[in-house]
Amino acid sequence: MNSAPENDGETYAAVEQTTTGKICSFCGRGATADRPLAGGYGAMICRACIDGARDMLDDQASPPAGGELRSYWEDGTDGDVLAGLRIMKASARQADEFLFTWVAIARAHGNSWAAIGDVFGTTRQAAWERFARRLPDVTDLLAGEGSSTD
Repeated sequence: MNSAPENDGETYAAVEQTTTGKICSFCGRGATADRPLAGGYGAMICRACIDGARDMLDDQASPPAGGELRSYWEDGTDGDVLAGLRIMKASARQADEFLFTWVAIARAHGNSWAAIGDVFGTTRQAAWERFARRLPDVTDLLAGEGSSTD
């Protein structure tokens, strides 16, 4: 069984500091004027999911016993399960794009492959093999780093 990522070897573009083309990591819907996204560190969330999470956390009438949550697939059809899998795949790809951008930024800031490998609990060589050939160009992203717009 092959467990390698489907996009193994693909070079990502740097993640732009915009919600254009991004999806909510929770429901899988894209950003629109009526559905803005907020996020950071690889995850994005829409207002509807924030509201739903707030309602779930604020619901004192039936708090989950022992912190357990209902499994998404409990009441779902096979189609629902596959739809959830599609959302997870898209969310994982988006998180990967963020991850590769952050590794590229870490390298641009002068961090060694050994330091990056340490973050992942691996060797510098393993980190280099995983990331080096697929890093996005973050030059434009970092160009305005030292300037202030205020």
